[in-house]
Amino acid sequence: MIRTCHIQYDFYQDLSIEEQYRGNTLEPSFYINVDITPESIREYRIQKQESINNKNKNVQYKVVSDYEGDYCGTSQENQFRKVSERIYEATLDNEKYQFQTPIEDLTNSINCLNINWSAIAKFPDGYILGDQTGSIHTYDTQWKSKNILKNVHKDEITSLRCFPSGSVLLSASNDMQIKLWSLLDDSNPRTFIGHTAGITDTALLGRGRNFLSSGRDGTIRLWECGSGQNIYTLTRKETPYDPVNSIILFDGENQGKKEKDKQGLKSHELEFETEGKQVAAAHESGVITFHDLYTKKEQLQLPNEFISTCNVVANNLDMNNYYLFAGYENGVVAQWDIRSPNKSLSHVKLEGTLNSINTMVWSGSSPSYSYDQSSLYISAGIDTSLRILLTAEGILPIESVPQFLVCDDYKVTQYLVIQDSENMTQVKKDLSEKNEVVAIGNRGFISIYQDLLVME
Repeated sequence: MIRTCHIQYDFYQDLSIEEQYRGNTLEPSFYINVDITPESIREYRIQKQESINNKNKNVQYKVVSDYEGDYCGTSQENQFRKVSERIYEATLDNEKYQFQTPIEDLTNSINCLNINWSAIAKFPDGYILGDQTGSIHTYDTQWKSKNILKNVHKDEITSLRCFPSGSVLLSASNDMQIKLWSLLDDSNPRTFIGHTAGITDTALLGRGRNFLSSGRDGTIRLWECGSGQNIYTLTRKETPYDPVNSIILFDGENQGKKEKDKQGLKSHELEFETEGKQVAAAHESGVITFHDLYTKKEQLQLPNEFISTCNVVANNLDMNNYYLFAGYENGVVAQWDIRSPNKSLSHVKLEGTLNSINTMVWSGSSPSYSYDQSSLYISAGIDTSLRILLTAEGILPIESVPQFLVCDDYKVTQYLVIQDSENMTQVKKDLSEKNEVVAIGNRGFISIYQDLLVME
């Protein structure tokens, strides 16, 4: 169980010069709220004491009151400390919580407070973001606005994928359309029509000649870019109209699930790079299905163990080809090993306010590094975002210290993990300084956090 926790978003920011020179006479405080139930919140007050000694600033923290308002400044059960440059830790009634401050919060600096971001992708020259009105925004690597394609979709953009070439973009929307874009001249050479309900996710196959899309109509569709054809449609065997909320790709051949009846024949002349590929789909029913993209057969189902809608699935093929993480409507985050599909390997639940899991990404390094550098970034409810570090074996720990991302109560809609491939062969500490996670959300929220921090 993880209790969700929120800290005053500006708690770590420096006092003004005038306030600093007032020394110990100034003792500002900030709050930490711990959600107990949807109707119950515990608030703690932490006092921040700053002093200047020989031009060196000294900062100390003291928990001065607990959730009942009682003084607890000397209690060992309630403490607050700085762990590292961007990590702070609170002990509140003997329960530990960590908080990670951002490298940079761009929300106010790029003048987008009236925009609700819904999708993000990285391309060589910068970043591409989609919003709830159907517009596509392009920023350079320094987050300077380059271009806006206004209202190119009629509803919220749910997925953006940049092709390996770096010059082509795929956008999908709740308007049931998928569009192909040239990043060189902003032209739209192809629009893909076929879904009968909102599109929830996409996935590129290899170089992108073929791609997949999933939708609220219960279908997973295989498309060919050049012709715009929907060359095959997959559905859940028992319930074809069970809405699909999220999809991810697996390397099926490595899982030892080769089909004996493969004839070496593709189902369509426009099908490319499907052999050895599986797609996992999170369904509204809570079931997770696996289809072999070459044989088109449903191979596996993970049961609805938690009696809740499955909103999102995540994996990391660089780290492991058997593990899958799933986020559910009731706040459960579960880890599955598809070699043992009858029961989840591990799970935790976010307690407190309504914590439906919105989105999730498994961040990790290259295969040359161990699991203790990998973690899950999770968005839940209307204002909770956190990171859970995996064990050295890559397992979701049942009991761990949650690390909440510090922000001003934004709802994170997507995460983007950015790894500096040029530094993949450096030591762990150097790599941790290069990797970043971009979080986007409502009210123009864009914030950058440091990934793979070395914990003390």
